[in-house]
Amino acid sequence: MSKIALRTMLFAAVALLPSASWAVTNAVVGTCVSGTQFATIQEAVDAASNASTVKVCPGSYPEQVTINKSLTLNGLALGRSAVIVPPAGGFALNGSGGGFPFAGQIIIQNATVNINNVGVDANSVGQSCLEVGRWVGIAYQSASGSVKNLAIRNGPTCADSTAILGENTNNLKITNNSIHDCADCIDLTGAVNSTISSNAIIQGEVAYLGVNLKNSPGPTTISGNTISKIETGIYAINSGSVSVTGNIITTNPFAIGIQLVGASNHAVQNNRISNAYQAIAIDDTGATGTNLVTQNTINDAVCGISVGPNSIDTVSPNTFYVVDGWYCP
Repeated sequence: MSKIALRTMLFAAVALLPSASWAVTNAVVGTCVSGTQFATIQEAVDAASNASTVKVCPGSYPEQVTINKSLTLNGLALGRSAVIVPPAGGFALNGSGGGFPFAGQIIIQNATVNINNVGVDANSVGQSCLEVGRWVGIAYQSASGSVKNLAIRNGPTCADSTAILGENTNNLKITNNSIHDCADCIDLTGAVNSTISSNAIIQGEVAYLGVNLKNSPGPTTISGNTISKIETGIYAINSGSVSVTGNIITTNPFAIGIQLVGASNHAVQNNRISNAYQAIAIDDTGATGTNLVTQNTINDAVCGISVGPNSIDTVSPNTFYVVDGWYCP
């Protein structure tokens, strides 16, 4: 065989080898629809091309998934649901955030990822905390995207179980999800341009924070959520341009409905809060103040609205029913 013929055959063989640039554009997890089919979500994500959609067939997927490319993860609604459950050997620590190692069921890093119609189930009702670290249902780290139409549930009943963790996110939208069995349910730090809306955050055991917003430049919109059986429904500290509107919050007689710390130029309007020790608590802590707290309906509270002694916030009009004190220092 001549050298030219041999070289041609080698080039042809190389051309047939897999290449990262020839990623899959129609990845399917399962066999319910046509496409390039994979047995696990992680295999499909690894093979999928950037900005493509990974379709997930109904079924249970015992795995922990890491995503570091931009894509859409879409559970197919075919009578049943796609649910991510713990691996057969139990959770492994696969991430860190907030100074703690964690076991994340889905981790998104440095990418834009949209997740729709998928269940995330820790399957650990009644179990204690992990031996080390904490459980996180979904983590967005230096990432963006959306979490929509999910059920995130059955987190270990410990103080550090978090349904959705966001760190240094941009344009993260969390909408129309069912979230329960978590201690710190939605936890965002360093978040820019966030939307948390139309979620049901309901705790069966003990939850400390429904929405926990920390050191976030904003703007942040928290609207239309139903939050119940939570120690503090919505908590925001040292964050800018927070709008809390149209939420329904039921706490317990020792809890706070909405608490803002280091707050300036926030809007808290048209919320319904019941069964709280303090329905709304504003602590400017030296900030400019000028928060707008109006048109809220508060029923059954020891203190309707708590404001600092030097507050320049607007806290009227609001509606109070069966409240020991409408306004209290």
